[in-house]
Amino acid sequence: MEEKKAFRVGWVQIPVVLGDRKKNMETVEEWMKRYYTPGELTTALILPELWDTGYALDSVEKLADGEAAETTEFLSGLAKRYGCWFTGGSVMAKSGGKYYNRALIVNPQGELVTFYDKVHLVPFIAVGGGGGGGARGRARRGGVGGRK
Repeated sequence: MEEKKAFRVGWVQIPVVLGDRKKNMETVEEWMKRYYTPGELTTALILPELWDTGYALDSVEKLADGEAAETTEFLSGLAKRYGCWFTGGSVMAKSGGKYYNRALIVNPQGELVTFYDKVHLVPFIAVGGGGGGGARGRARRGGVGGRK
């Protein structure tokens, strides 16, 4: 019989400032300093959807993070510093000329393990790509290198 491994999950609730990635990153850092307590169990922290910019949908073209590089680097640093997993809720990403609501998974070593992009966003988010509603998406497995 396979041994079961326990872990803990935490939800990071922050006030998201619309359109201000820098301020939202500062808020996450402050939250970690103030509330995060390391434990013996592996910990996964989950950030809110679009925690980096909020639903600044009229500014998608200006705010989208190319390949989610800035937010991945930020979460990577936090994961290494605090020794925990991060699910970056989702962030506003631009990839291949299209815009995505991208969920990031970063391990305690600061490596991007995988991501998930909603392909079919609700119509009011579909700027330059995407389409109607739905939950279909695209994902990448493995390390930081190419896509599958």
